[in-house]
Amino acid sequence: MTNHFPRLQLPSVPVGGRASTRAQQREGTGGMAANTGTPGRRTAQNAAPSTNVVPASARQKTHVVPASNDIPTTNLEPPRASVVATGPSAALAFPRKKIQAIGRNRASPARLFKLDKLLSKEQKDLITEYGWEGMLMVKASEMLVDLSMWLLSCYDPIRSELAIPGRGTIRVDADSFHKVFGLANEGLPVVYEMETEPISFMNGTYNIEDGAAPEWKTWCKLIKDMNGVADLKFLRAYFAAVISCFICPSTKCSISPRCYPSIINLSLTRRTNFCQFAIDQINSEVKKMGVSKKSVCCCLQHLVILYLDSLEVDEPVPSVEDCPIRAAAWDDKLIQAVVHKDTKTNGEFGKLRISTVC
Repeated sequence: MTNHFPRLQLPSVPVGGRASTRAQQREGTGGMAANTGTPGRRTAQNAAPSTNVVPASARQKTHVVPASNDIPTTNLEPPRASVVATGPSAALAFPRKKIQAIGRNRASPARLFKLDKLLSKEQKDLITEYGWEGMLMVKASEMLVDLSMWLLSCYDPIRSELAIPGRGTIRVDADSFHKVFGLANEGLPVVYEMETEPISFMNGTYNIEDGAAPEWKTWCKLIKDMNGVADLKFLRAYFAAVISCFICPSTKCSISPRCYPSIINLSLTRRTNFCQFAIDQINSEVKKMGVSKKSVCCCLQHLVILYLDSLEVDEPVPSVEDCPIRAAAWDDKLIQAVVHKDTKTNGEFGKLRISTVC
């Protein structure tokens, strides 16, 4: 029977910084401990204030945790201890930067999964005609917070790759996004800006009277009320929804007007490289992660599917020949099964090997 991993909010951890020494973990002074009387446990509610940081002299003596199973786990609560790994060059990019309670990611596949269920066959055919059928084929409706946060800790935005301790690296680029979601990886750059004319056009077309960004629920109701009609008005509304909730989610559950310039002229939308845009967004967001950054506005589901699809597993994963769009190969049940096998006894991920033919 497959174990299900709860959606947990992770404690503060360094991204691209250095891990705590074992002595610090035992004494409760490392990055994963709080002054609460409970060693090794830190949450958003009982996190130590910013004044209780490790002195500079202590930080100079810290070391990166090696990729092995000999890390003491008596004072760690798995799988939270899995978020101490880091990419090879991330320490140079973000020395001693810490995250406090970053567990919110707006790019939930659940919203996209539910939105696709509202669409008629004619609407899905129109989306496919414009090359976005991959967004209709996403099978996973849940996001595993622990795994996605661990992957962020392993992500090197300078090299644009996942550096898995003791296993190797996985390239994260526009080609990988095309492989996972099937969007065209060529064409014009995405224009993601606040521009007056596109905003006026969308406000007039969709009767947005107050000028505020439409809430996600309101936008989904607007699409549902189209009653399955497949026209360009629907298509723009769908593209705006996918970009705002999945590819480049906003900090609020709303439609971002910044996406309007790239979806006004739909003939240009066909020739716009949203794969490169999504990767640029991931790199940008990881670089900004820190004490004051409370949310991650990028497509973390891409990192999850790309990582799992790169592992050597004995589960019945559909082949590339049978399922060229890889997001369609990974449903919630398969993801849970592989994550379970990839979890070490100490709660860390990274147990399985990376395939040489991924």
